[in-house]
Amino acid sequence: MNKMIWKWKWKRPAAFLLAAAMIFTMPGVPASAVEADVSAASGNASAECICETHCEQGAVNPDCPVCAAEDADLSACLGKEAAVLSVQAMINALPDEPTEENAEDVSAKLDEIDEAMAALGDEERAALDLTQYQAAIAALAALAAAQGEIALYADDTNKPHNGKGTTEDPYQITSTDEMEWFRDTVNAGNTKICAKLMNDLNFDHKQNDSLWIWTPIGNSEVNAYVGMFDGNGYEIKEIRLVDVQAQSLTNRGLFGWIGTGGKVQDLAVSVQNVGNSSLSVSDSGLLSVNNAGTIERCSATISNALYTDSFGMIAYENRGQITDCLSYVSATGNKLSISGKAAGIARTNTGTISNCFFRGSFRTGKTDYAIAENSGGNITNCYYRDANNGLKGEVYIDGNKGTGDTVVWKSTSECNSGEVAWLLNNSGSRDTWRMGSNKYPSLKKMAVIT
Repeated sequence: MNKMIWKWKWKRPAAFLLAAAMIFTMPGVPASAVEADVSAASGNASAECICETHCEQGAVNPDCPVCAAEDADLSACLGKEAAVLSVQAMINALPDEPTEENAEDVSAKLDEIDEAMAALGDEERAALDLTQYQAAIAALAALAAAQGEIALYADDTNKPHNGKGTTEDPYQITSTDEMEWFRDTVNAGNTKICAKLMNDLNFDHKQNDSLWIWTPIGNSEVNAYVGMFDGNGYEIKEIRLVDVQAQSLTNRGLFGWIGTGGKVQDLAVSVQNVGNSSLSVSDSGLLSVNNAGTIERCSATISNALYTDSFGMIAYENRGQITDCLSYVSATGNKLSISGKAAGIARTNTGTISNCFFRGSFRTGKTDYAIAENSGGNITNCYYRDANNGLKGEVYIDGNKGTGDTVVWKSTSECNSGEVAWLLNNSGSRDTWRMGSNKYPSLKKMAVIT
């Protein structure tokens, strides 16, 4: 491992947090504190401030030709600001585009800037323009990731023992600790790494920790997951999307953003509860918040309670492709609270959804969507079970009682007979769906959703 990588791994995260703290928590100071125009203050272009400490009314340096002048603007005194100007000069001297050739030198300069900034007071640090500093940090992070330094931030203690994180040799995840390591590593910027589940994972042991909450994999659109995650037919259980100390949360899910080229396959996700009577989860999806990649042969289950404003079982927003997916919601009565709208597959769709099945129920009366609210996307060959067998008419906004190929309701008997599984397999031309032991369509590689 070269020296640049080593320095980045251990020093730059702290520097980045320091920079963020300066931006969001430090009070502002006048621009004149950094860019003092000495000539304007003194009326004499040749005069220079010689103060070592900042002059105030009643405490002016009598030897300074600028501050001791009649009617001097003491805000132009360079006193303490001399240190600010020195650090700013160091920042401004950083290269616009760090490269592999100068990365080690840039990292050393950042160390020097860190030390210099630590000696400043809060107001002095707040006066700095950190644009170039932050750009250099981000550029080094990108270089480190490109050179294959996979675990930039994640603690290697829980790194999977098998696999290299590539498409050909994915990390083999066997425990919840390894799953959290994978998430943290992706969210540190290593968005292309690949993984494969080797067994079911259950986060039930985390439920007694009121502060524990699942952070989505791919925690922003600019940090979207673009690797390959293979659920291998296994299930991830009891991720918690809110904690008892939080206010209502948005953009929650197992995955946050799945970017173009990213793929999640053969994965089941199940929880008992999403939110609670006092804390709801909004603009979220159980498997993914936003999908611009591919989700195929996956299932999502909520077995007890759903409290939400707006929710999608597979994804909140689909801009990519969702195919051969199944969802089930059994929350009823006062355990089902939806203030906006919910959907069995995707809350909104501008991409492609095909061969999907929704079993369970949201609110009746054409309030929610069995599959998705389609906004210029494409939905084909999708079905849902109507527990009322059509007695109350269409119960979902997107439902179609006819024989169209968009979103078609089916009775319980049609679901139990094998007809829907046959239709989902494109009239028997594929072998992705089968009849589960519960007498409902099930994905061939998945455990049966009860």
